[in-house]
Amino acid sequence: IKMDKDCFEALQKCKAENYQNIYKSEKVKRDYDVVEEMARLIYKKLLEDLQSENKTSPIFTHHISYIDKPFYKRVKPYILTEPNQIVVDYIASMTDDYFIDLFHHLFPKSTLKIEYTGYFD
Repeated sequence: IKMDKDCFEALQKCKAENYQNIYKSEKVKRDYDVVEEMARLIYKKLLEDLQSENKTSPIFTHHISYIDKPFYKRVKPYILTEPNQIVVDYIASMTDDYFIDLFHHLFPKSTLKIEYTGYFD
C-alpha cells in the first residue's frame, strides 16, 4: 500500500506540526513534571478508594458502575478485575480536561496546577 505524493506530503506536514507544537513544545516540557505528579496522586487515591470500597469515589461512580452495565457482556463482573488494572483502565479513558477536573475534585487544596488550553483557544 502506498500513499500518493500529495497525501504523503500532507501527512509529513501534520507530523512536523505535531512535533513543533506538542512533542517539542517548551510549555509541554515545563508541565510534564506537574502532570506526572498529578497522575501519581490520582492513581494512588483511586487505588485506595477501590481497595477500601469507597462507593462514593469516581472510580466507582464514573467507571466501574458504567463498565458493569448489563449491555456489556462480560465473562465476570468488572469489579473482579485486578485493582491496579481497573485504575489504569479508568485513567487511560480520561480526556485531558477530565483528568485536570478530577485532580482538582480529589485534591482541592493542592498547589499543583495545569492550565488547560481548549481545542479552540
